[in-house]
Amino acid sequence: MHDVSTSHTYPSFRLSVIYKHICIYLYTDRPKFVPPPSSTAVGVENESLMVALQANANPISIIYTWSKDGQSIADGNNEVEHRIFSDGPKLNFTKLHRNDAGVYVCEARNSQGSASINVTVVVEYGTNIKTVSENVIVNPGEDAMLSCTVEGKPLNEEHVKWERLGYDMTIKTSSTFANGTSYLHIKDSQREDVGNFRCIADNRVANPTSRDVLLIVKFAPEIDKSPTLLRAASGTGERGRLPCRAQASPRPKFVWRQEGKDLPVNRTYKYEVEEKKVDSLTYESILIIEKVAPADYGAYECLAKNELGHAVETVRLDITSQPDSPLSLNILNVTHDSVTVAWTPGFDGGLKASYRVRYREANREQYKYIDSLPNSHKLTITGLKMNTLYLFSVMAYNDLGESKYLPDLQKAHTKEAPPPSQPASSLGGPPTTSATPLGGTSGTLLLVGVASGVSIVLLNVFVIGCCLHKRNQKRLKRGTVP
Repeated sequence: MHDVSTSHTYPSFRLSVIYKHICIYLYTDRPKFVPPPSSTAVGVENESLMVALQANANPISIIYTWSKDGQSIADGNNEVEHRIFSDGPKLNFTKLHRNDAGVYVCEARNSQGSASINVTVVVEYGTNIKTVSENVIVNPGEDAMLSCTVEGKPLNEEHVKWERLGYDMTIKTSSTFANGTSYLHIKDSQREDVGNFRCIADNRVANPTSRDVLLIVKFAPEIDKSPTLLRAASGTGERGRLPCRAQASPRPKFVWRQEGKDLPVNRTYKYEVEEKKVDSLTYESILIIEKVAPADYGAYECLAKNELGHAVETVRLDITSQPDSPLSLNILNVTHDSVTVAWTPGFDGGLKASYRVRYREANREQYKYIDSLPNSHKLTITGLKMNTLYLFSVMAYNDLGESKYLPDLQKAHTKEAPPPSQPASSLGGPPTTSATPLGGTSGTLLLVGVASGVSIVLLNVFVIGCCLHKRNQKRLKRGTVP
């Protein structure tokens, strides 16, 4: 056996490996702000506001700082409370002030650099009238201009208007606006234009504000002819006071006369004059007569004059007496159980007058009476019936007597029901309770219960009677057995 040698031949290869260097570059950049929807933030005074921004960067670790006018805004992370503080990319106002308005700068910084952005904060606040023109005086036929200076945010011509009740503003007036001031122009001013024009400022951020501006067109004196001002009264030996009130522009001069002769006022102890300005157009002169004698009673003339004309009116001095009846009575308010009335006083007779109101139901003749409070010309009568017609009248009285009542011409019908929020127990009647009268359901149940009880008692009596009867029958039968 021969050994067989087997030889294997393997091919040889040369392997060359080429390594390529792969470099990974990491992208880094300084912060960049995401553009906000608006560069302006709007808030309202005394309310809160938050401004929120956003920035992107790599590395993402960003430090934010806020400032205004070069002054840094405090960080909200410290323990000290601030009305304005920053919280990263957010700026917080806990309570806005109008002087918080302005440009705020937010800076974002990382290791690669920084970026900044400006935000304008606008603080809105309600209107306030700072100044108005005072008592504008013009001659008849001249044009007049009234002014009203207003502050507020926002503020434009639409936020300021002029008005006057009962006056047509479209005929003679026009308005202009410049630098926060509204001007009202009145053409060809006349006596009927005299009065207050109201400036109203309202930008709908807060409640409206208003102020009156008086226009005075010069006019001749006009003496007030109210009955209480054309009469005076005094006792003999007392001091008499005669009033004379007039409207005029410019201020009138008063002259007092008796029987066509000027009185020597302020030159003797007998006559003295007191004058005062009641308001911007009204002036009053009071003639004082010391130690009134019988010859002093009668008529006096009051003359009021200025550069545009004059007026004369007679004022009487009488001896003190009972008062006159009130001049009128009016119904001011009506509810389900009350009526408020007011009256115009007449001449008081020279003494302090008080007033009494009488009233009754329209279908009854019996009156009820109630006195008013001292120095009051108004009264509320309570405790009235609902849905009822009442008649009212009033009279005056003083230490010397009383006047007649006015005719029962004033009527008022109380309402049918109280307001929904008012409980029914306030209607003036007896308070309501949960008890039900016998005629109701509870009464019926009570009667049924009583009847049932009586029936049971009668049934028991009948049963007992039957038992006794049977027992007696048995005894009788036993007695008959042998």
